Amino acid sequence: MPITRLKITDVRNLQAVEIRPSPSLNVIWGANASGKTSVLEAIHVLGRGRSFRAGKLEHLVRHGQERLQVFGTVMEGPEGPEIPIGVERGKDGFRARIAGRDVRTAAELSERLPLMVVSPDSQALLEEGPTIRRQFLDWGVFHVEPRFWDVWVRYDRALRQRNALLRARGRNAAIDAWDGELIRCATQIDHFRSAYIEEYCAVLPQFSDALAALGDVVVDYQRGWPAEEPYEDMLKRNRTRDRELQHTHLGPHRADLRVRVGKTLARDLLSRGQQKVLVVALRMAQVAVLRNRTGRGCTVLLDDLAAELDADHREKLLLLLRDLGVQAFVTAVERNAVTASWWDTQKMFHVEHGRLTEMV
Repeated sequence: MPITRLKITDVRNLQAVEIRPSPSLNVIWGANASGKTSVLEAIHVLGRGRSFRAGKLEHLVRHGQERLQVFGTVMEGPEGPEIPIGVERGKDGFRARIAGRDVRTAAELSERLPLMVVSPDSQALLEEGPTIRRQFLDWGVFHVEPRFWDVWVRYDRALRQRNALLRARGRNAAIDAWDGELIRCATQIDHFRSAYIEEYCAVLPQFSDALAALGDVVVDYQRGWPAEEPYEDMLKRNRTRDRELQHTHLGPHRADLRVRVGKTLARDLLSRGQQKVLVVALRMAQVAVLRNRTGRGCTVLLDDLAAELDADHREKLLLLLRDLGVQAFVTAVERNAVTASWWDTQKMFHVEHGRLTEMV
């Protein structure tokens, strides 16, 4: 589902940019602070409703301006049609539209435009806490399991209600009323995640071997409560502790992934350079599962690729991306940092002082 047209207005230092990207490889090069990463951020806003760098979307609005706008058209299937998507952030809030229809949640944007990001802080997937790994896991489940999002929203609502009752020292009967929904949703979420990880782990060696060559890479799924114990039993057994803590301390909201090389956690064994290569392999395996399960492509954003990977690993990654049939946007400081003449179609853009020019 490639982006066929992209128009960016007042995102960071980008005043007014409009391009027609290649459906395969797009290289954006220019000096530091010229606006390369801002282009990727704008695409991320279009597909996720937020930046992959800034905490608040209003921080992306160009200095002195009141709002930012990003518009794109996305090819729906090999033969079309082209679907228009637009997002806007101003003082009056955030708005998004798909094919002329108002969008209520960022999930609708994500479903229409699957995005995968590799940025200079990618190794955070291994080094930081479980939140980022749950997001990684749920990105994959969301894009291959149509029922997942609705079930997750229901679980989150029930969890909030239960936690509110725990804080208010609510009666057991009131807590019981929400436990039924929590149990139903938790069981489904665990089933979706378990099935996804099983398929993901079957695909992963293809990418970890090709890119990282680290040996046996293993991803263990930890569901968020003791293995082999039904969620219902765990909730009952832990209610007294939950009351003391004033929140539900176990469940799908506490799930995690343990990434090991052999028997050792990757973050404890690998250098930062090795971690970056491994994270790229982990993310590319997700792109492959998406393609295998749905037949859909993915738009991959690779920020400052030359700083992340050496020339040999860059070439291997670009070959894998080509074979996966993705649309890729790659930023680099030097024009020759990314050479991929073996791609069927590619475009190169130079960015300078917030202006983007296609190189012929």
